Amino acid sequence: MITGITIENFKGIREPIRIGIKPITLLFGPNSAGKSTIIQAIHYAREVIERHNLNADQTIAGGKFVDMGGFRNFVHGRDMDRSIRLRFEIDLSEDELPTYITHGGRLSASEYEFPELSVAVHSATVAASVGWSESREALYVSDYSVDINGLPLAKIDCSSDMRNVHLTEINYRHPILPQSQTLEEIAQQADEEAKATSSRAPFRFSWWAIENQQDALPVWGRALPLVTPDLNEHFDESIGIEGYIDTLVAILSQLIVGPGELLRDHLQSFRYLGPIRETPPRGYLPPKSPDASRWASGLAAWDSLANGTEVFVQKVSDWLAGPERLNTHYRVELRKHKKLDLADPLVRSLLSGRAFDEADRTRLDLQKVPTETQVVLVSEDNQLDLLPSDVGIGISQILPVVVASTGDRDRLVLIEQPELHVHPRIQAELGDLFIETSVDGPHEYLIETHSEHLILRILRRIRETSKGKPHNGVAVTGEHVAVYYVNVENEETRLRRIDIDKKGEFVQPWPDDFFEIDFYERFA
Repeated sequence: MITGITIENFKGIREPIRIGIKPITLLFGPNSAGKSTIIQAIHYAREVIERHNLNADQTIAGGKFVDMGGFRNFVHGRDMDRSIRLRFEIDLSEDELPTYITHGGRLSASEYEFPELSVAVHSATVAASVGWSESREALYVSDYSVDINGLPLAKIDCSSDMRNVHLTEINYRHPILPQSQTLEEIAQQADEEAKATSSRAPFRFSWWAIENQQDALPVWGRALPLVTPDLNEHFDESIGIEGYIDTLVAILSQLIVGPGELLRDHLQSFRYLGPIRETPPRGYLPPKSPDASRWASGLAAWDSLANGTEVFVQKVSDWLAGPERLNTHYRVELRKHKKLDLADPLVRSLLSGRAFDEADRTRLDLQKVPTETQVVLVSEDNQLDLLPSDVGIGISQILPVVVASTGDRDRLVLIEQPELHVHPRIQAELGDLFIETSVDGPHEYLIETHSEHLILRILRRIRETSKGKPHNGVAVTGEHVAVYYVNVENEETRLRRIDIDKKGEFVQPWPDDFFEIDFYERFA
């Protein structure tokens, strides 16, 4: 899971700001302060890591709701001399690092005392910078770096003319690379042997050249194409240095490429709900091909229901209608229909009332008649089946939030204004939805909101937990929640964390009297 994001030189953000990702992360602040900028940076990261799309306008997950206008538009100050830098911290305790076969064909190195990496690697940080190459008149990833278990491991650099790519800053003393003879000693011996016996320049273990790579971003799914040295003339075969080098390339590839590939997978799976969700039109049918950008408009939520299992639909319905849940007085049901052709002889017979006359008996293969599924909202007041367009706008805004929150797959869920068009009680109940599907569920939430009712419900549940009475048995503490206040200072987006203590109280005061309007209106 993604546990932290650092953003630099993106839109209103100049100096690096870090957002620690908790099960529930809330972004508050005035309008146009930069809350959506943080969400858009994650969209851009997916474009870079997954598609190498450095000049993104519309994004694969945002569709028409996220149009960033290209690099020149979103680099800070529109200054093409700046580089955008994005840094992601990821928890790998439940992930297995991919392995890659090098030209030497080695995948492990027990004989060289390397550990089992998938067990030894608990966390990683993956960072990349995107800048403008003046000489090539093109955008490129200028550097890509990886930290393992909190310590720097290595960096890939690409020259500004995009002609040379090198693996640099390799930390051979990293604890993940234990060995009986350090590589510094091997490198020193190689250098001494080369100086004494050969006119060739000695191989430098401080950096490795990389072939067949357009810039610093690795090509996922393969080992790093490192240029490895031929050390046969410098070492006795008994040393086994060539085997060590082949193994080292495999291990470095796993540690450098692997975390980036896992980050790509996490970014591929995030869901984004935009600030305004669309109501499905009358006659709505879900598309036959999946489209990630439909989540931005909320329509993918209705697609998921139409194609979902009975268990999933019931789960959504329970959250939407349950008296201890959102209690909207509407439940969700699926209606399935066979679409019959009026020209079919049996249908004509049924309509004429002669369907069972022997003379007119015909066969209709119902298995071949297409089935259509319709999502309906059933009013619990009068038990009427209603289409989404027949109910208030608030239901169409809240239902996609419920659907996105009730999936079983681990994912980061980005939501803008989940409280839109719903009254204060439902805004508060959303706090329970987010708590129960993250603290004891599969999701992480990054939510841009203005709702005081939402955060008050979360604080209440933290207080109840501290008193030994967790709501519905879900023990939520201040450690599960991160609250950030985003504002603009000196024409730059700034971030301030507001901590929560174990009693459900804010540790730091809110800036700008953000939640004090009620007090002023009552007592001014």
